[in-house]
Amino acid sequence: MSDFVEINIAKKNFRVACPSAQHSLLLKAADELNNRLNEAYQINPQISLSAERAAIMVALNLACELLELQSKSLTNIQPCLQKLQYLESRLEQCFFEQDVLF
Repeated sequence: MSDFVEINIAKKNFRVACPSAQHSLLLKAADELNNRLNEAYQINPQISLSAERAAIMVALNLACELLELQSKSLTNIQPCLQKLQYLESRLEQCFFEQDVLF
């Protein structure tokens, strides 16, 4: 069941619908977003970033990190899939040889 969670991002309050089981995750995500927004503002304090521009920069960085993690995940799983395919072919060969014997 969904209910609402109050979060604060960039000094603005938002009421967000969220399943009860994900409240703490949403709050952690809001904290992470606030931290990254603060970092974006502090990188070059002489440049005045609008909240919208800072949010876009943070969203772009988060999307890049997500894609990088997904890519690494696929890269890590590929050798396992190859090994499983090899084992499957060996098992099929063993069963075929066994059938031939009987």
